[in-house]
Amino acid sequence: MKFNLNSGNEIYYSLYETSLGFGAVVANNQGLIRVLTPFSHLINPEMKLKIADTYPTAHSANATTESAAILLSRYFKGEEVQFELSLDFAGLTSFRKAVYEIVRQIPFGQTKCYSRIAVEAGRPHAARGVGMAMSVNPFPIIIPCHRVIAKSGELGGFSAPGGVWTKQRLLLMERNPAPTVLR
Repeated sequence: MKFNLNSGNEIYYSLYETSLGFGAVVANNQGLIRVLTPFSHLINPEMKLKIADTYPTAHSANATTESAAILLSRYFKGEEVQFELSLDFAGLTSFRKAVYEIVRQIPFGQTKCYSRIAVEAGRPHAARGVGMAMSVNPFPIIIPCHRVIAKSGELGGFSAPGGVWTKQRLLLMERNPAPTVLR
């Protein structure tokens, strides 16, 4: 899928490097629109090609993408990071916006279950809807969908490369910060 936003809204990107490979962040003038995690093991030139293919009008960095890239690099070193970044929620339903704001507040190293988030979003029977919102989260790590688990305590699914294994490693890293946990 290509994104070509010609409404006078420029697109910017920055790459960030981790021990797992390169990731990228993409923003417009309103805020971040996408976070690409390093779990795909793409190297720098491949990540640049992926950005160019998906966002053909993207320019190099702006202040938002530079800040996000620095924070994500620090996060993947095991540092507790506060992602106080603008996110562009344009086109999202009010339910998804509410879910993302609730999930964004889950503290580093802690978890919350799908059903609890549904209750907090004002839709107590929408735990599956929360799961769907997590599966299409355009801001992984910043909206920490890896911190959302089943009521039973099981990790459930994870749409990033590596699936549940990746989710488990992120939670382990947050609970026991050490740069080697994710390798």
